[in-house]
Amino acid sequence: MIGINYELYKVFACVVKNGSITGASRELYISQPAVSQSIKQLEAQLGGFLFKRTPKGMELTAEGSAIYEYISRANGLIEQAQTRFAQMKDLARGEIKIGASDNICRNFLLPHIQKFRKNFPKIKFLFVNGTSNQTVDLLKTGKVDIGFVNLPVDDDEITAEPLGELHDCFVGGTDYKMLTQTPISVKDLTNHPLILLGAETNSRKFIDEFFKTHHCTAKPDIEVGSHDLLISFAELNMGISCVTKEFVSAQLTKGTLYKLNVEGEVRSRKIGVIRLKNVSLTFAAEKFVSNLKEDIKKGTSNE
Repeated sequence: MIGINYELYKVFACVVKNGSITGASRELYISQPAVSQSIKQLEAQLGGFLFKRTPKGMELTAEGSAIYEYISRANGLIEQAQTRFAQMKDLARGEIKIGASDNICRNFLLPHIQKFRKNFPKIKFLFVNGTSNQTVDLLKTGKVDIGFVNLPVDDDEITAEPLGELHDCFVGGTDYKMLTQTPISVKDLTNHPLILLGAETNSRKFIDEFFKTHHCTAKPDIEVGSHDLLISFAELNMGISCVTKEFVSAQLTKGTLYKLNVEGEVRSRKIGVIRLKNVSLTFAAEKFVSNLKEDIKKGTSNE
């Protein structure tokens, strides 16, 4: 059967509801002849009569009653779909699927999520944890809408937008406090136990490049899978960790960690949001990213 224009069914349902061509014409703001023509066109395409014309008005045939039962259900579903769409557009409901590491979630995203949830409490958040490389894979397989990663990301399918800068530094516990007083070379740094992230992470690759620029090789005594473990091991005086300075401000203030005076500071790296090219975000995800960027901009301008 040839596909039938939904507008014809819409006119048909309106005639049934009003019981007359006149009533349907008035509700739809179209002429009575246009309503009659629509019904005739629909009947012709279906191959049978939908109404019996009686002095009392338009009465459904048996076939018309059967069609109307399904059309009324379809109209109800369409109305529900339109309502759901409007709610999502107004952020009265929706979901945001985010890929990021535990470290980025806790230390970078959490304040922004808290603020967003306060303004839009009906929006659900789904988090999938992973390294930057894993987050790229999650995005490309459709398991998350957006990802927050260490940049750069070199992938033709992905758009990456920088959000801010992070600064890596070397820290130790109380046993390493003396290394904060005088400068220590990168070569001398390798004579101490090093605690670093796994070699597959972008953060570790960044640090490896830093050591190479000083003609050294980073050979960690301990490799861990999270930034939190870097902090914990360093606080226990098990070695020197390379951590993100912005994420250990509390420990540096309390004195459980000390920032070492290493010659040749590690250059800053960028954190950013990634999304698939040519794929639109949900209303909720688009609003979250927009608000986050605005908050970062305000924070920067207030510094």
